Amino acid sequence: MRSTNRPAADKWSSWHDDCVESVAGRLEAEILRGLLESQGLDAALSQEAAASIYGFGVGRLARADILVPEDQVEHAKKVLNAYYAGDLETDDASESSPA
Repeated sequence: MRSTNRPAADKWSSWHDDCVESVAGRLEAEILRGLLESQGLDAALSQEAAASIYGFGVGRLARADILVPEDQVEHAKKVLNAYYAGDLETDDASESSPA
């Protein structure tokens, strides 16, 4: 059984059946969900209920899927690919660079 923290059904009428990313645990999934949301995307997490109930942090049961509405899948994949490639720029990086 999987638990999902999706918002109200009216906002999520068109879910993409395949997740945009599957990661090792809830912590990484929360970070990536925050990244997607900071880029203006809607995102939710889906994880085996046992991971939440028993606090699994490793293994197959700890895996978490990141879901977005179907019309945002391509944009979400581009954001995640840029993140993994180190191409995302932050305001902090530009402020700490020597002039």
